[in-house]
Amino acid sequence: MTVPDDAKTATSTAEVARLWGTLLHLPKVPEDVSLLALGGDSSLLMEIEERFGVHLGADDVLDDLTVRGFAVAIDRAGSAATDQR
Repeated sequence: MTVPDDAKTATSTAEVARLWGTLLHLPKVPEDVSLLALGGDSSLLMEIEERFGVHLGADDVLDDLTVRGFAVAIDRAGSAATDQR
């Protein structure tokens, strides 16, 4: 998956990093480290979906499990939901 520049990502990486930090009890979350390497699991994925109001399938996130990858996946899922309305 090609990750666009931050300017093109509506859901900021900072928002995702803050949420991960809160959920994983980490003071700082690097943008380029995998969710799994930080101790995340599928229950965290469900919390992320709930907080951002989207559904993320495995295909949406498995290519890039970093903060930036999730920000892009959240944007795509949000766009797809809007397009279906």
